[in-house]
Amino acid sequence: SRFLKAGKIQVRPMDTEEVLDMAVTLWKGGEEARVQISRSHTNIVLIKKDDEILLEKKGFQQKKTEKKQDKRDLLNVADILEFAEIVDIKEIEEVIGRQIAMNTAISEEGLRNHYGAEVGRTLLRAYGDDVKVRARAKAAAGSDARMNGCSMPVVINSGSGNQGMTCSLPVIAYARELQSSEEQLYRAL
Repeated sequence: SRFLKAGKIQVRPMDTEEVLDMAVTLWKGGEEARVQISRSHTNIVLIKKDDEILLEKKGFQQKKTEKKQDKRDLLNVADILEFAEIVDIKEIEEVIGRQIAMNTAISEEGLRNHYGAEVGRTLLRAYGDDVKVRARAKAAAGSDARMNGCSMPVVINSGSGNQGMTCSLPVIAYARELQSSEEQLYRAL
């Protein structure tokens, strides 16, 4: 907070092709320390103190500049819809079942208890129990709990727990409102 107010923090984009690539450099007196993560939140690729490299994962710099094919580029809405319609439910049952159970559980925890700004609870109090409100409130309540100390697990999407809840909990809320079958819910997710 003091650093921010004093204007001692600078944020600059990195020249990289990686989706996640970040470095933090700190200075005190004449000393400097730098830590860099790449590709995942726990993948430390560089630790440097002054000019001494304490840890460096070899090869990460070369890979940073390579333009790799992201398999998500191959997806399109038509193929995704076709997959959802024809996939054997047994192939997705385990992961989708976990997604429903875990994300619903943390959402309910966020609605029951006081976490953070209580966005989910506030939406329901302010706008009622309409399915459009409930769908938003359930996703918000899960994030309220998760971002404010609740240690319950969630099923992620695109590397993010909050994204996982945001893309699943509204679908679950609507499926329950429409009294959809379990198979319809699994295919929708």
